[in-house]
Amino acid sequence: MSSQIITGGAFFSNDLNLKEVHTKTLPFFINSSDFANIILSDLTLFVPKGTVHEYESAEVWKDFGTIIEVDTIVLPQPEAVDLGLSVKWATFNVGASYPEQFGGYFAWGETELKTTYDWSTYKYGNGSTNLTKYNTNISSGTVDNKTTLDPSDDVARQKWGGSWRMPTYEEFRELLSNCTWTWTTMNGVNGYKVTSKKSG
Repeated sequence: MSSQIITGGAFFSNDLNLKEVHTKTLPFFINSSDFANIILSDLTLFVPKGTVHEYESAEVWKDFGTIIEVDTIVLPQPEAVDLGLSVKWATFNVGASYPEQFGGYFAWGETELKTTYDWSTYKYGNGSTNLTKYNTNISSGTVDNKTTLDPSDDVARQKWGGSWRMPTYEEFRELLSNCTWTWTTMNGVNGYKVTSKKSG
């Protein structure tokens, strides 16, 4: 029997004796082909405490036979970077553990990952018992024009705590306008390096 630790980024294994996989991050994107000739349902996945729901909802990860939470792993916490703008920005996305990870895909006002994203699965959509919190009438296209989330609906606040929150549209525009975006590669992952044009 063998085990493997995944810390994030690219991953591949063809170890037919593999029985355990240990992660130190929230789920990141992998393909089923990353486990060549290995039956995922035969494997046990050990994940950081508090992340089992994310793994059970994430593609490929959810196919592991057993998913067990362990509290001996401490997830990396984001740092607040001063770019000389009106707010500070996190060093990585919600749902990621490192700058090069994509992070989670969360619908507006929702704080959990899911496998299908449409109106029928939207927390405040047609399939919900609460149609009016962010949309007064979805079928007619009437919305409340809310652009700032309540803390209970803000995934950054819920996942990271403290004073973290999701940025507003205006803050995104400020980031786009006042930074240089350079396409680059970090640890084998392509993405933009964002550098402030201001002193921060």
